[in-house]
Amino acid sequence: MPSPFEEIVNKIGDTPMIEVIEELRELVSVSYPAFLAEVLAFAAEQNDIDEKTENRAWTPGYEGPARRQLIIDVMNLIERIETRQDDHEPRQKQAVDKYHAYAVNRHDQMDGLTKHKKEGGICQYYILQGNELHEHEHFFHRVARELMGCYRDVDNPLLRNESKVEMLTPYFVPLKRDEEAYRKALLQKLYDKAGMDANAHAPLLEKDITHFWKQGPRTANLGSGDYICIFFQLDDPSYDPDTAVNTVNWFIDYIEKAPLPEDAPRLLIFFSFEFDEDDEDEARDVRDAIGMIPRAKSIPEFEKVGSRDVIRWLKTYRKLIDPIHPKIWVEGDEDDPVRFQKGRDYYMADINPVLQQLIKDYNKKQV
Repeated sequence: MPSPFEEIVNKIGDTPMIEVIEELRELVSVSYPAFLAEVLAFAAEQNDIDEKTENRAWTPGYEGPARRQLIIDVMNLIERIETRQDDHEPRQKQAVDKYHAYAVNRHDQMDGLTKHKKEGGICQYYILQGNELHEHEHFFHRVARELMGCYRDVDNPLLRNESKVEMLTPYFVPLKRDEEAYRKALLQKLYDKAGMDANAHAPLLEKDITHFWKQGPRTANLGSGDYICIFFQLDDPSYDPDTAVNTVNWFIDYIEKAPLPEDAPRLLIFFSFEFDEDDEDEARDVRDAIGMIPRAKSIPEFEKVGSRDVIRWLKTYRKLIDPIHPKIWVEGDEDDPVRFQKGRDYYMADINPVLQQLIKDYNKKQV
């Protein structure tokens, strides 16, 4: 039988998110009350999203990322709760987590990150760049889960690395004309994501990153050998690249003026610069702006994923393919479970839902 959490996760995408969160609230309030505040925050956030949709108040391009971010936050919370259950026993049939869909391609980016990570210090800064359809945040989650050891063996999902990893995704904060107010808002979002009441720690600009680490309920138990991974989605850097550059450089200054001590976890911060690759002027402006952030390592720009990469992924996860289809790739066969035209390139946003559906269909059969 699937666990109550699995049943909730399986409803994501098929059930209104507010109903999913309500079911999670009922479960958590009875069995895991320590996490109730976070679930209530999710409910409030979902209500805000729905209200903005009803009132047509969204800035173009922001609604989809906000909805995806909330889903990711809910799934991350469920994962945190499940990993802290002492009485958790492996099931005879193991489901495959959705994050395995993130493991297609991105070899250049992973290689570049690995090189920089080995050479860097306790606090490291990275720039992700390219069209939003490349799914920057999925890459961030892939990196964090690589550190956890989640991809070591798809048939043994409980096999993990010793390092503990905490993922924080403040996502974007609407740009403010007042520079100081904007910086305060960024820190407030970060503190809130770490499970703290940002207002209780004000003035935030006077607190250093060590205070953040030691006070956060999601970070205080981390030490040397562990990781805090943070993903910042900058508010439309193509519209105001100078502000984006100044913000990133300021944040690095904020960290470096009082660096973490040697017994602290490693801090990996990712700044996402999205832009329209087909707009030459916009792309040039953002790329030039990235060059003005010398202390952050620029990960190779995202490119589309080729059909050959999808084939490699399918070979790695061949257990997901229905056994009535002896081949995992049959071009032109309408009955084939996954169809991408050979020789074509695709955005990750086009590929990921298909791979996610494969995983979801497989997991339903494990019940």
